Amino acid sequence: MHASDLIQLACAHGIDFIHVAGSANKAVGVAAKRRKQWVEIATGVTEESRKKALVEAPDTAKGRGSRVAKPAAYSHAELGIAAVGVKGLHWAAAQHTIANDRTPLTIRTLLCGLRYHANKEATEHNWEATVPARREPVRRDPKSNVRIAPETRPEVLYLEPLCMLVLDEVSFRPAFTAAPALFAIYLGIEDVTWEQKLEERFRTLQGKYAVWHASGLRMIQRRINGDSED
Repeated sequence: MHASDLIQLACAHGIDFIHVAGSANKAVGVAAKRRKQWVEIATGVTEESRKKALVEAPDTAKGRGSRVAKPAAYSHAELGIAAVGVKGLHWAAAQHTIANDRTPLTIRTLLCGLRYHANKEATEHNWEATVPARREPVRRDPKSNVRIAPETRPEVLYLEPLCMLVLDEVSFRPAFTAAPALFAIYLGIEDVTWEQKLEERFRTLQGKYAVWHASGLRMIQRRINGDSED
């Protein structure tokens, strides 16, 4: 799902991200200017004096724990070499998490892995194949203003969308964090169905993805550091 599609889906169900997160200006929201503490007011500390007191960090340094403004150039040059041989799922998860790689090959690789584990969990724990769809809002006839009864709630297949939700949650995490109701809206189900059934299953698949990501980073880091992989 593209970001624009996710925003349209949220807006159609009454979620306004600008209202949730606050307007992006210096007056309100996360970008609001911080008020001075009483200690700052009493001592006369200003923003300019605070900046002057900061330690200047050089561009590069040899020490592993040294304060630097940018990483050493060799780490970038050797990253590709260190990634050679990393398994497809582990590398794809690292790429998707760090660089938001949504190329067809990466998404297809991750979806195949998530589908495998979703079907395995569904078989072992006897997950139902479908869940009730989200109720349609009450509508009225525009001419007579008579209430129109909603259609019978259909059942929705959720395993495939649940796997894709794991990937989209990584790409659009700020949106899902700001509006938790978006999980149920994304799947087209009721909030109670998400909370009682699918949230736990989502966390299970999310855990599988986290293992791939962590394993890929660990293998790459070991090679960069020159450590043995045994």
